[in-house]
Amino acid sequence: MDRDCCAPFHIPNCIPDEHLHWDAWKSSPLIVARATSGSLANTCASRAHLNTNITVKLDLFHCLRRFSRECTSEHHPLFSTFCQLLSAAFSVVDQEDLKRLQEAYEFCGIHPANPTKQHVRQHCRIKIPQPTELLDRVEKVLNHFHLATDPNNVQLFRPSMLNMWRIQRVHMRLPQ
Repeated sequence: MDRDCCAPFHIPNCIPDEHLHWDAWKSSPLIVARATSGSLANTCASRAHLNTNITVKLDLFHCLRRFSRECTSEHHPLFSTFCQLLSAAFSVVDQEDLKRLQEAYEFCGIHPANPTKQHVRQHCRIKIPQPTELLDRVEKVLNHFHLATDPNNVQLFRPSMLNMWRIQRVHMRLPQ
């Protein structure tokens, strides 16, 4: 079930054409603080019907899926690039693991010690960045594609992407 659990959040509704102005997309500590003030009771629909003692959190797959659904089409020429960059924004390579892998390359006499993508995937842990960094990384991807269009002048994002972003950034900032 991919329902939004943001009933207690104070997410402002979008006004017509607000999505066209980048300032409406920007995050700030004040915006997030306002959105997450007050009671943050978990009001997810599945919680009420199945078990009131569970806490339902948004997982990475469903968060990425919510972004992709707000694109005009999966066939838009920029769709796959957007999804790849957004996915990359949600993951960072563990730097200690990467350092050890580079040392292993040097030990084996491989110079320069630049591990391949495949070796990094095999030998290094991938983490989701801390909330502030994650918010910044995702916002940069959204900024890059904000008014992006295809050759027929069809925008990549639907106007509803702005409201969805406002909701998701609150999820990204909530305590674990």
